[in-house]
Amino acid sequence: MKLNWWESIVFIGVVTALGALGFYFHARRIRKQVSAVLSTRSQLTSSQYGEKYFGETPARSAIARDLREMLASKLPYPLSGLGPDDKIQETLRMDSFDSLSSAELIMELEPRFGIDLRNAPTFQNDMTIRDLVDYVEYHRKVL
Repeated sequence: MKLNWWESIVFIGVVTALGALGFYFHARRIRKQVSAVLSTRSQLTSSQYGEKYFGETPARSAIARDLREMLASKLPYPLSGLGPDDKIQETLRMDSFDSLSSAELIMELEPRFGIDLRNAPTFQNDMTIRDLVDYVEYHRKVL
Protein backbone atom coordinates (compact mmCIF):
# COMPACT_ATOMS: atom_id res chain seq x y z
CA MET A 1 0.00 0.00 0.00
CA LYS A 2 1.42 3.34 -1.04
CA LEU A 3 0.70 6.46 1.03
CA ASN A 4 0.26 9.84 -0.57
CA TRP A 5 2.24 12.78 0.78
CA TRP A 6 -0.29 13.99 3.36
CA GLU A 7 -0.88 10.47 4.70
CA SER A 8 2.89 10.12 5.11
CA ILE A 9 3.04 13.39 7.04
CA VAL A 10 0.17 12.30 9.31
CA PHE A 11 1.84 8.92 9.87
CA ILE A 12 5.17 10.54 10.77
CA GLY A 13 3.38 12.95 13.11
CA VAL A 14 1.57 10.12 14.90
CA VAL A 15 4.75 8.08 15.29
CA THR A 16 6.64 11.13 16.61
CA ALA A 17 3.85 11.93 19.07
CA LEU A 18 3.78 8.35 20.33
CA GLY A 19 7.54 8.38 20.81
CA ALA A 20 7.37 11.64 22.76
CA LEU A 21 4.54 10.31 24.87
CA GLY A 22 6.54 7.14 25.63
CA PHE A 23 9.56 9.21 26.66
CA TYR A 24 7.37 11.39 28.88
CA PHE A 25 5.97 8.40 30.77
CA HIS A 26 9.40 6.77 31.01
CA ALA A 27 10.93 9.96 32.46
CA ARG A 28 7.97 10.38 34.81
CA ARG A 29 8.39 6.83 36.15
CA ILE A 30 12.12 7.32 36.75
CA ARG A 31 11.52 10.70 38.41
CA LYS A 32 9.05 9.07 40.81
CA GLN A 33 11.43 6.18 41.58
CA VAL A 34 14.40 8.43 42.35
CA SER A 35 12.25 10.90 44.31
CA ALA A 36 10.85 8.04 46.40
CA VAL A 37 14.37 6.91 47.36
CA LEU A 38 15.65 10.41 48.14
CA SER A 39 12.57 11.40 50.13
CA THR A 40 13.18 8.65 52.73
CA ARG A 41 16.46 10.22 53.82
CA SER A 42 17.45 13.24 55.88
CA GLN A 43 16.46 16.36 53.99
CA LEU A 44 19.37 18.80 53.86
CA THR A 45 20.05 22.11 52.17
CA SER A 46 23.10 22.30 49.90
CA SER A 47 25.17 23.93 52.67
CA GLN A 48 24.09 21.36 55.25
CA TYR A 49 24.91 18.58 52.77
CA GLY A 50 28.42 19.91 52.21
CA GLU A 51 29.08 20.32 55.93
CA LYS A 52 27.61 16.98 57.00
CA TYR A 53 29.27 14.72 54.45
CA PHE A 54 32.34 16.69 53.34
CA GLY A 55 33.05 19.03 56.23
CA GLU A 56 36.65 17.92 56.76
CA THR A 57 37.74 21.26 55.28
CA PRO A 58 35.82 24.37 54.27
CA ALA A 59 37.02 23.98 50.66
CA ARG A 60 35.80 20.39 50.43
CA SER A 61 32.44 21.37 51.91
CA ALA A 62 32.11 24.19 49.37
CA ILE A 63 32.95 21.85 46.48
CA ALA A 64 30.26 19.40 47.61
CA ARG A 65 27.73 22.20 48.04
CA ASP A 66 28.44 23.60 44.57
CA LEU A 67 28.36 20.16 42.94
CA ARG A 68 25.02 19.41 44.50
CA GLU A 69 23.61 22.72 43.29
CA MET A 70 24.91 22.07 39.77
CA LEU A 71 23.37 18.59 39.78
CA ALA A 72 20.09 20.00 41.06
CA SER A 73 19.94 22.38 38.11
CA LYS A 74 20.15 19.41 35.71
CA LEU A 75 17.72 17.01 37.40
CA PRO A 76 13.91 17.23 37.58
CA TYR A 77 13.55 16.32 41.25
CA PRO A 78 14.78 17.75 44.55
CA LEU A 79 18.14 16.55 45.81
CA SER A 80 17.54 17.34 49.47
CA GLY A 81 17.93 13.63 50.30
CA LEU A 82 21.14 13.17 48.31
CA GLY A 83 23.83 11.05 49.93
CA PRO A 84 27.58 11.11 49.33
CA ASP A 85 27.62 7.55 48.02
CA ASP A 86 24.78 7.97 45.52
CA LYS A 87 25.89 7.06 42.04
CA ILE A 88 25.43 9.82 39.49
CA GLN A 89 24.17 7.63 36.66
CA GLU A 90 22.84 4.55 38.44
CA THR A 91 21.11 6.15 41.45
CA LEU A 92 20.24 9.60 40.12
CA ARG A 93 19.65 8.37 36.54
CA MET A 94 21.04 11.62 35.20
CA ASP A 95 21.06 10.72 31.50
CA SER A 96 17.52 9.33 31.62
CA PHE A 97 16.04 12.81 31.25
CA ASP A 98 18.45 14.47 28.88
CA SER A 99 21.28 12.65 27.16
CA LEU A 100 23.33 15.84 27.15
CA SER A 101 22.96 16.56 30.87
CA SER A 102 26.29 14.93 31.75
CA ALA A 103 28.07 16.88 29.03
CA GLU A 104 26.42 20.11 30.18
CA LEU A 105 27.45 19.42 33.76
CA ILE A 106 31.06 18.80 32.70
CA MET A 107 31.05 22.06 30.73
CA GLU A 108 29.81 23.81 33.87
CA LEU A 109 32.29 22.09 36.21
CA GLU A 110 35.44 22.88 34.23
CA PRO A 111 35.37 26.68 34.42
CA ARG A 112 33.79 26.71 37.89
CA PHE A 113 36.59 24.68 39.46
CA GLY A 114 39.42 25.35 37.00
CA ILE A 115 39.82 21.71 36.06
CA ASP A 116 40.02 19.79 32.79
CA LEU A 117 37.66 16.82 32.55
CA ARG A 118 38.33 15.84 28.91
CA ASN A 119 40.33 12.74 29.84
CA ALA A 120 38.74 12.15 33.24
CA PRO A 121 36.76 9.00 33.97
CA THR A 122 33.81 11.18 34.95
CA PHE A 123 30.27 9.93 35.13
CA GLN A 124 30.95 6.26 34.81
CA ASN A 125 28.01 4.19 36.02
CA ASP A 126 29.69 3.57 39.35
CA MET A 127 30.94 7.13 40.03
CA THR A 128 29.53 8.49 43.28
CA ILE A 129 29.16 12.05 44.46
CA ARG A 130 32.06 11.37 46.84
CA ASP A 131 34.22 10.23 43.90
CA LEU A 132 33.42 13.42 42.02
CA VAL A 133 34.17 15.62 45.05
CA ASP A 134 37.48 13.77 45.52
CA TYR A 135 38.33 14.19 41.84
CA VAL A 136 37.55 17.90 41.80
CA GLU A 137 39.38 18.52 45.07
CA TYR A 138 42.51 16.67 43.96
CA HIS A 139 42.71 18.14 40.47
CA ARG A 140 41.80 21.60 41.61
CA LYS A 141 44.77 21.56 43.98
CA VAL A 142 47.10 20.30 41.23
CA LEU A 143 46.30 23.27 38.98
